[in-house]
Amino acid sequence: TPEIRKSKHLYLDLPQVSKRLDEFVNTSKASGLWTENAIRETNSWIHKRGLLPRCITRDLKWGTPVPEKGYEDKVFYVWFDAPIGYISITANYTKQWQQWWKNPDVSLVQFMGKDNIPFHTVIFPSTLIAASGVFPLTARAVDGTLEATLSEKGKLSLLDGESKKELFSTSLEANIAKNISRIEFATDAYVLRLIPASGTPGIFSLDRKTLTPPKLPKLGVSGREYTLLHSISVCDYLQYEGGLKFSKSRGTGVFGNHAKETKIPACVWRYYLLSVRPENQDTQFDWQSLMERNNGELIANFGNFINRCVNFLGRIGGVIPEVKMEARDREFFTKVEGVVNEYCELMEGIQIKMALRKILEVSRLGNQLLQHEAPWALMKEGKFVRTKSVLGISLNLVWLLATLAEPFMPSVSVKICKQLQIPPSTLFLPGISEEKGGKTKFKCKFGPPLTTWAEAKIKGGLFVGHKIGKAVHLFQRIEAKSLPAWRQKYGGAGSGTVSSNAMAFPFLIIVSKIVEAVPHPSADHLAVLKIELGPGKGSRSVVSGIRKEYPKLQHLLNKTVLTIENVKASNFKGVKTQALLLCAETPVGKRVIFLPDGTPPGAKIVPNGATSGKKKLASKDFKTYPMVIDGGGKILFKTRALESGTKGFKFPALNAEFRKAKVVI
Repeated sequence: TPEIRKSKHLYLDLPQVSKRLDEFVNTSKASGLWTENAIRETNSWIHKRGLLPRCITRDLKWGTPVPEKGYEDKVFYVWFDAPIGYISITANYTKQWQQWWKNPDVSLVQFMGKDNIPFHTVIFPSTLIAASGVFPLTARAVDGTLEATLSEKGKLSLLDGESKKELFSTSLEANIAKNISRIEFATDAYVLRLIPASGTPGIFSLDRKTLTPPKLPKLGVSGREYTLLHSISVCDYLQYEGGLKFSKSRGTGVFGNHAKETKIPACVWRYYLLSVRPENQDTQFDWQSLMERNNGELIANFGNFINRCVNFLGRIGGVIPEVKMEARDREFFTKVEGVVNEYCELMEGIQIKMALRKILEVSRLGNQLLQHEAPWALMKEGKFVRTKSVLGISLNLVWLLATLAEPFMPSVSVKICKQLQIPPSTLFLPGISEEKGGKTKFKCKFGPPLTTWAEAKIKGGLFVGHKIGKAVHLFQRIEAKSLPAWRQKYGGAGSGTVSSNAMAFPFLIIVSKIVEAVPHPSADHLAVLKIELGPGKGSRSVVSGIRKEYPKLQHLLNKTVLTIENVKASNFKGVKTQALLLCAETPVGKRVIFLPDGTPPGAKIVPNGATSGKKKLASKDFKTYPMVIDGGGKILFKTRALESGTKGFKFPALNAEFRKAKVVI
């Protein structure tokens, strides 16, 4: 039986820092990059709800114990404790943690899912704001040999970095000390800078005779102000096929151990998951899409270009040739530079998914170059100078692709370097940084192979005379025959495997034919349809919100569509509806799902192994049972494809315009 118990807890007094928190948020949003969902949620916490004291302890056994008398039986709430772990992990890694967490020159950028926003934009910053201003201040040299401390009472000490033995001390006036926000070693020997919260920094020259070692090491800095959030990139949700939530307990979705079981390389998983990164809205993991992106993008585009280049040059000696530039080559490099500049801007703007697409644009330009120039044909015609020029340009583009791909697929970048016979450390984006409007902007400078290795190390690319290695395929095809087994294994059954094909399908979906279509008498956005259910099965009245998409309703006549029949009859603005019309939410808007001409009305459509629903449902219940259309044109319900439930009829794949869309009514 539940009991009501009294329990004493610790709270963060958020109202005490509300003004400073609001100032921080406004400053950070203006100077950094915040996604819209982060801004909305943060503003809601601060302004709409208003900051309230926040409980930070729990009556649990598992967690970080509270080191406070009277709270020995409590642990910290995980989302108070976990962000502090960012600092403690840094401190565990290096004694120079304050170089990161108490340094005004450091920008903190965070990535997360949308359910964790307030912990990183409200709770954690409030904690750091409240903790800032705590003495003593410390500054530690980068190599750890010296450390300086300033107490609240004004004692300034120099310590041995290892033994902590005091080497030197002096006193400042207490009122001066309280105004100091941080201290740092200057690059000049024996000089310590005292940085006030406002005003001019003070320079403190140390007594040379008391110091060991004889030289001060590199700059070390620390202050009272903690490093606060600068930019935050928040993702929406990645759903599993069929609009399902990833769930380990229900066995729904692919997790780390499952990804390994598929034997699909990590680089492919990296590429695919970043290509569907839910940056602006929820997206969906889809096995068909994974296969298509691997086979159609990584292999047919990116990998194909690299393999063709390395393989072709290898057959004629494998040495980077000199390039005799022509006007069209300069135009080509200008195009490449433009795409690379866009890539850099997108990366700086934390638009990772779009930046990834730019890599494919570069490899697509490379494939177009090969198709247009046809070096194999040039060879047959004896045009060896032009052949070598095309190959020199192409191999340099391979080097650039290795550079662009490194943040997304590091192992692939290493493989490309191995084929080019260069160390990965030689990869970088060739170009210059320009100041425009007070901001630094990168401008790509890329051209043909350089004449020496020394030049290539400075300006980027390969150099004339460099010997490359052998071509090896970077990726392997994913076969369509593998998809059904993966869908069944990871589609959800609690244990991660499906022991039975039995499935409860809530809908009775019928292939129907539109025989009448007229405007709704009192609602401009609605259309009233009459549909026939097949020979001897009668007709139904359907009210659907498709008028804006189909202003000329006569275009709907005699179209074969899908309707849900087990629907409770209801009135829409005075007109009775007896069924629901299935549509697709496509990139260009809501579209009625039309079936291919000749599809016979009357057939039942159900998921594989399921039976049609009989219970009458309300229209609002439709959203409870999401369906999607995959890249192959199949409608999926909980990862199972809908197929014909009528003998002698095969349900066709939907046209391309409906693919990778959500099913709506």
